[in-house]
Amino acid sequence: MLVADALRLGGAILGTYPNMLAPQLVGRLLPEAPQNPAVASLLKQCHHKGKNHCALLPSHHCLHTPGGPLKYSLEGHQFAVFAFRLSSDKRHVVSISSRVISWDLSTSDLARDLCPQLEGIMQNLELSPDNKWAAASTNNSVVSETVRGVCVLNHHMIIYGPSSWVRYSMRGELQETCSAPDRAPYDDQNWEILSMEFRDLENFTLTMWSGDLDDDRILIQYCRKGIWMKPLRCRGAATFNRDWMKIYCSDPDRGYQISVYGLNEENSCWDKIEELHHQETDTAEAMLQLKRGRKDRMLLATTTYSFVVWDFNNAFPRTSPPKNVDGEDKEECEEEKEQQNSHEIEKVDEQEKDLRTTGIVLKLPHTIRNISTKMTQSNSFMISNNYTYAVAGVRKNLYVWSIETQKLIKVLDAHFGRIVQLEPLTVGSWNCVITSSIDRTVKIWNIDNIFEQVHKIDRQELPIDSVRKMHNKRRDCIHAFARPFQSYNEHATTRENFNRMWHHIAHEVCCDGTPAIKMVAMVFRLARDKQLAVSVTRSCWGLWNTENGKLLAQMADAPLGAIVTYAMITPNGDHVVTAESGYVIVWDTVEKKDKHAHRRIQPPRTSESRDRLRHCAGTSVRNVVWELVGGRRVSINEGLSRQTSLFEPQVLFKEEQKGIRQILLLEDGAKFITISMELMPDSTENLAMANLIARTIPEGDTIYSTEYEVRGVGYRAAVVSADEHHIVAPGLDKSSRDCLNVFHARTGTRLHRIPIKNSGIKDMQSVVALPHKPHWVAVVGNDKAGILDIKTKRHVRHTHGQERLQPSSQWSQCEIRPQTREATTPMIPHP
Repeated sequence: MLVADALRLGGAILGTYPNMLAPQLVGRLLPEAPQNPAVASLLKQCHHKGKNHCALLPSHHCLHTPGGPLKYSLEGHQFAVFAFRLSSDKRHVVSISSRVISWDLSTSDLARDLCPQLEGIMQNLELSPDNKWAAASTNNSVVSETVRGVCVLNHHMIIYGPSSWVRYSMRGELQETCSAPDRAPYDDQNWEILSMEFRDLENFTLTMWSGDLDDDRILIQYCRKGIWMKPLRCRGAATFNRDWMKIYCSDPDRGYQISVYGLNEENSCWDKIEELHHQETDTAEAMLQLKRGRKDRMLLATTTYSFVVWDFNNAFPRTSPPKNVDGEDKEECEEEKEQQNSHEIEKVDEQEKDLRTTGIVLKLPHTIRNISTKMTQSNSFMISNNYTYAVAGVRKNLYVWSIETQKLIKVLDAHFGRIVQLEPLTVGSWNCVITSSIDRTVKIWNIDNIFEQVHKIDRQELPIDSVRKMHNKRRDCIHAFARPFQSYNEHATTRENFNRMWHHIAHEVCCDGTPAIKMVAMVFRLARDKQLAVSVTRSCWGLWNTENGKLLAQMADAPLGAIVTYAMITPNGDHVVTAESGYVIVWDTVEKKDKHAHRRIQPPRTSESRDRLRHCAGTSVRNVVWELVGGRRVSINEGLSRQTSLFEPQVLFKEEQKGIRQILLLEDGAKFITISMELMPDSTENLAMANLIARTIPEGDTIYSTEYEVRGVGYRAAVVSADEHHIVAPGLDKSSRDCLNVFHARTGTRLHRIPIKNSGIKDMQSVVALPHKPHWVAVVGNDKAGILDIKTKRHVRHTHGQERLQPSSQWSQCEIRPQTREATTPMIPHP
């Protein structure tokens, strides 16, 4: 069953990349190997034979393990999934971002992948009742009237804006344009269309609002059989029942309490028929969203700090949540219980009525709150098939409550980014919930397995940005940075495997099969003498153990509002240099070893202990260390052992330097160079001045400082020669043409200005130092690269991009391999 579940979880990836069978099995089943000899034997076979199909095998746990609550992970979008819809027969789910993808829910197979070749991101997905048509709107348009959404019928499509809507045929022919109906008696302010819902052309509803998010008043307009009912004004949120004969909404006269209005067809108006309650603070806590449950059996509400459910059929098991009372309050509670017991028989009917109209309140943890993503829309939640659990998606987590006790019993780390949408899938034997997120995935969770053991994966929130090679005393690795971080051992057994590895990296495919988009830059550096690495996110920098993929620490000098842009770790791993919010900071990575230095971490046996071990670090991209099979042999159990050390980085030096664009290390980490850039205020050609400062580590004493001119847009990184005698920085000469500035690394003296125009390279992109020739550097241009001698200032040779690996019209990086005598180009082209 474990292997079958692993194949099911990786089905979306294996359908596209079948050669990744061994990485999928190893990445998912590694934590189960010590307890299951059969699984251990299978993983050993994958380890030895999988190299013939895919040269990349994970050395530790990096993917979701089988047997847990995750049923399917539907991956294939290149942008955040902004909406998804279930088909009317609950057999398919359709999701949209920059493309439209349909999935088969029974097998997780991709049923259809449509790319409409439209600019912008698609939103507001709707399906026709017969599942034949799908419609959506994009954020790229010529604005005559803002598109608020779309509605789809079997033969018509409606596009609506703030003041009108337009009906089209399925061939795109304009059929009718209609204006918003009369707002009387609430025409004292301007009302705009917020949303529409159609059953047919004569029965539809409009929800109108003021256009101001701070004003939560809304107006409900209902057209029944072509006749407009009188509008109903409410606040916060509203929803109809199944046959559109009742409205549940916040009553303006009762704060945010919910009232039920029934349709009076004779007078064409709405009459209040019932009032609902949920807690003492319901008049003050804002109502953000209302949704009806299955077959009108329940009403689901989202408030600022909680979720509320009304059970109209009294089907939920209920017990009063325990109260924390002490002292005199206990005596009062006992007296109240005695009084309640004495009148219990007399109040049976009244209690049943209260249970139906009194909501069950499910409170969020302290500091966690719901936000309004759009007027009348917020975080959603659902009720399980047997009315036992309530599941809500807040931020990137799934929160699970017990309906009977109203207690929060589980917090599941579900996605790598904020959850955008949550929908129930409780049909027949299916007891599932579907979620979509900005991490570009749609996931299906099995609520029946919600308490199964889940192995934690350390991560941070960034897409893959670059590929880099590390020369380590222990092994040579190639690193793909960000979501997820991976390092690959270069000792491939065959040239074919190595080329296949580059094929996957060049096409920006993550280890879980998801395409990566270059959105946010990320810096990742590794130590030479220790199994340590540092990564940079926007708000902090992280210290990683590359041996087991564990995140050891996340640090920032400022507790709030820090912006970390660069980080470098010294070769010995003792110090880290970071650029944070206009300051350069030197950290000392202090390691405190536990007396149980090499103990094996056993999986917790109870759900309570598992919850205590759960990590909520506030960042959300997996750090995965991979080894290319054929190099150092990795034991199957190696990923489960770790050294229990405590890392507490401390600030040793801090100095202001605004606009830092690069950090370089010199003399085996004894010195470092920071390069900052500042625009010239009087320049009309968008020029800037780069300031190069050399300092010692860890004292931070300034050795020298120098300046050179650069372009104000598109900083090009400087490099250090192989012998560390020179610093080569792209810049501008006196005539504002591209040149190479050559500085002495020890004194900072400018030695040469080498013009680029004579080499025939246009639009210089980057500079790379050659490891086998200390005086040679490679200059990478838009369509070709050249090698220059910084000592003689002469051009050596050209290398065209079409000659190496992947053809590309734009080069973003150039890698110099020591085994060859020329520059090679294993680079990722710009999209």
